[in-house]
Amino acid sequence: MHRASEASESYAATACAGCILSTVIEQRRRVTAHLVYEWLLGVLGVVGLGFLFVSLDRLMLEYLDDSSRTSVQEAALEVARPVIHQVASDGAPPASQTWGPHTIRPLTAETATNAFEHQSLALAKSPNGTVHSSWQRRGASTVVEFAIADGRGGVATTDVEIAGGLTAVEARFQRLHAVAGPVVSLPR
Repeated sequence: MHRASEASESYAATACAGCILSTVIEQRRRVTAHLVYEWLLGVLGVVGLGFLFVSLDRLMLEYLDDSSRTSVQEAALEVARPVIHQVASDGAPPASQTWGPHTIRPLTAETATNAFEHQSLALAKSPNGTVHSSWQRRGASTVVEFAIADGRGGVATTDVEIAGGLTAVEARFQRLHAVAGPVVSLPR
């Protein structure tokens, strides 16, 4: 009976050791899984913050680019305002004319030379003085092109070259873009 009790104790000790060993293995597996989980959260957190930074930088650059174009177009509109008032009061000219520093020409399906001018033909049905504008690259220079409805079915077009004070407005936003843009660049 003594042997039975020893066997029983040995079995109990073995069972207890097995229980302890399985508990230790289970705890190590949990700790390992927890460490892997924390590592993955850390990596995903860094990647997520990087993505957020790049996204916010891109949005900021798009805002700066849009602000630049809007500011330049508004300044160019002030330069072209006398021509716009002239077209609104006298109508579109029958042929190309020079009014002060601006050349103005009637816009028809035959004289439209680019996509903006073709789209602007719809202004023929618009009220007097309605203006569309577009930022255009022409070789080495940039212009803001204007199409003006005369309210009588005619449309005239003129453009203002980005020069002088308008260049200063554009340059201010280009400097901001250059400072903010090294991380993410926008196509121009």
